[in-house]
Amino acid sequence: YLAKPLRRNELIAALGEVPGVEKQPELAPVNAPIAATRDEFRQRVAELVGGEDADLESELIERFLADLGTVAQTMLDSHSLGDAPTLCRAAHTLKSQAAVFGAIRLVAASSALESAAKDAVPDLSLVQQVVAQAADVEAIVRQFG
Repeated sequence: YLAKPLRRNELIAALGEVPGVEKQPELAPVNAPIAATRDEFRQRVAELVGGEDADLESELIERFLADLGTVAQTMLDSHSLGDAPTLCRAAHTLKSQAAVFGAIRLVAASSALESAAKDAVPDLSLVQQVVAQAADVEAIVRQFG
């Protein structure tokens, strides 16, 4: 039972309890940063490996920047070809890479794309949104170097 006025979160929760209706992925807060700052990134890496590691930081940055274009193009190409499994894998890869850089919005968008691509090829606008957000994160990460 839902009381009026309907509230988005309550409606989503109620729909999630209906058999056969998939829950919506969590959305990032609108005011979430595009990506972590350089210092926040360094702290994340230090927490993961138990201390500062400039070589690992550089390697993560280089790998992300080198792979980003390929991953974005794979998403666009797989959408054009109707290849949902490849699109799903590319979104998963980007989601994981974005998490390292604290790119909460990109993680959420990639997660939504990954979920949507599990069953079918999602709307092109969702793919384009993820690619655009990835470009925003790329611009910030390039400044880390």
